[in-house]
Amino acid sequence: MEVIGWTANMLFGLAALPQVYLCWKQKHANGVSLGLLSMWFAGEGLGLIYGIYKELPLPVNLNYILNLICITITDENRRIPRDA
Repeated sequence: MEVIGWTANMLFGLAALPQVYLCWKQKHANGVSLGLLSMWFAGEGLGLIYGIYKELPLPVNLNYILNLICITITDENRRIPRDA
C-alpha cells in the first residue's frame, strides 16, 4: 500500500507537466489537456484508496472524493465546444 501512496503523490507532482507542454506548443492556454486530467484523476483515485486503507480521517477522504467529482466536471466542460 505504501507504493500506492507514493505513486499518488508522484502523480500529483507531475500532473501539470502535460498542460505546460500543451500551452508551450500551442502558444496559448486555451483548454485543459486530457493528460493533466488523467494524471490528476489517477492520483486522486490512488490517494483515496490509500486513505481508506490507512483509515485516514474522513475529511481527507472526502477531499479526494470532491476532487474526483471536480475532475469529472472539468472533463465534461472541456468537451463542450466553445465559440471562438
